[in-house]
Amino acid sequence: MVIQNKGVKKMAIFGRTRRFFKRRESSKTAGAAIKEAKKAALNNDFKEASVKAYFALETIGDVFVDQIREEHETAREFGNKLVEIGPVTQEDIEPILLGFEIAKYSAMDVTAQGYATIENSIEDVLQIYRKGKKAGQKGSKGKKKSRKKPRKRGRTGASSGRKRAKK
Repeated sequence: MVIQNKGVKKMAIFGRTRRFFKRRESSKTAGAAIKEAKKAALNNDFKEASVKAYFALETIGDVFVDQIREEHETAREFGNKLVEIGPVTQEDIEPILLGFEIAKYSAMDVTAQGYATIENSIEDVLQIYRKGKKAGQKGSKGKKKSRKKPRKRGRTGASSGRKRAKK
């Protein structure tokens, strides 16, 4: 009986570490998808970069919340599914969806400034899924940190003795 319990414990520990390994490996994949989008932007192909940024969003959804975009699902429906499930809001993913729709379905071009907002947005979404908050956000307390006042020190050294003597 004791041996079986040890076997179960080992299996549970293995399962736990396995899940940890899978998440770490997948988050690297999400980062790689974002790097591909940045590489396309460096070549001044902002349409392609916007599409790749959306694919990075799909990868993030698959990695962190196990949501895969179905074939019949539009980009907006997939975005709404992520908003319903996860900590991301519509404001977080809206620039990514808008950039994807412009690049894929519109005759307009994606500008460098438009892609910059998409890139910031995809990095914020990744940060939210990794750490639970945006990069610039503070914790949930919202309490202002007070500045520590310097402590007053007594006069020490040779000059302090002379000053006392003059008085």
